[in-house]
Amino acid sequence: MTRFACLALGLSLLALPPAACAQAGDRPSLSEEHVRPRLDATFDRLVEAGFTGYVMISHQGQTVYARGEDSADMHFGPDSQIDILSMSKSLTGMVLARLIEDGELFPGTTLAEIFADVPAEKAGITLHQMLTHTAGLPHALGEDTEYLDRDAYLARAWSTPLLSEPGTRYEYSNVGYSILAAVVEVATGEAFDTYLGRHFLEPAGLTHTGYESQCCATSGGQAVTEVSWGGDRASWHLIGNGGMLSTPSDMLAWIRAYETGALTGQAATERAHQPYEQEGENAPSHYGYGLVVEDLPQLGRVYWHNGGSRAFNGHWRYYADHDVAIFVTSDQWEVDPDSVERALARALLAPSQRK
Repeated sequence: MTRFACLALGLSLLALPPAACAQAGDRPSLSEEHVRPRLDATFDRLVEAGFTGYVMISHQGQTVYARGEDSADMHFGPDSQIDILSMSKSLTGMVLARLIEDGELFPGTTLAEIFADVPAEKAGITLHQMLTHTAGLPHALGEDTEYLDRDAYLARAWSTPLLSEPGTRYEYSNVGYSILAAVVEVATGEAFDTYLGRHFLEPAGLTHTGYESQCCATSGGQAVTEVSWGGDRASWHLIGNGGMLSTPSDMLAWIRAYETGALTGQAATERAHQPYEQEGENAPSHYGYGLVVEDLPQLGRVYWHNGGSRAFNGHWRYYADHDVAIFVTSDQWEVDPDSVERALARALLAPSQRK
């Protein structure tokens, strides 16, 4: 599961002129009847460029646009079962932020305080370092389709050398987020999937998101697990960092519930949304807890995450100053979901559309 740079389709990025900072009274109407024509035109161009998948957009919690394009292999709709890839980290970050805010864990909690067998060179790694990709852990420990249970995965993590001294640099790591899922299991006494569903998703009515709790339970589920998990159970190469199953409807509802604090409480949401760590030298973005924090001069504060594999690609983004959420999923490797999202956002929010 990876994060993307913007590569494919040749779509222009959302680079808006200063006029986009106009006062609220100059903002476009974002009702469905006003946005559909310009979003339809954009979506048609995306399809012509090769996009297959589904997009959903909400404003102030109301869905204002939803449209899909089927591929030869998959039908896309609001309730289609999909792999949300590295966007799974956003839900892991959400869980950790809540446990920290509740005082059950702390940002400075070390691996040695959770796992008795962690080796000395990793014993001082903290939850905050893993959440912000500064623990020095490698990107991955093997292929996603190789099945490893939790104990086997942790044993491999303990025996794999660090890339850097913990706390010294940003290094995006799936491994850190799988270890965080294991921390949740040890701290709560529940399987990560069970804890996530029981304490966060099910109370909010998000009943189609998870790992084995969602595996093969709906039409087409087996096909998703075949292409995303290699036909086996979800490996700990994925748990906590990627490979979670969901639907476009669930993801759009999750963004809304999380961003308003309904899932975690406002304090935990704010903790997760801090711009803790710059994503590389001169990068315009920072990493929070399981999400990217970025300030666009034209559009204000945004929170987002993306992900990709050879089976699915996707992107969620929340424009906080506009209360707009966008979710994109695709089954095309050549389609860059970042560019798809930016094309949709430009059609929705660009000043040229304010008439």
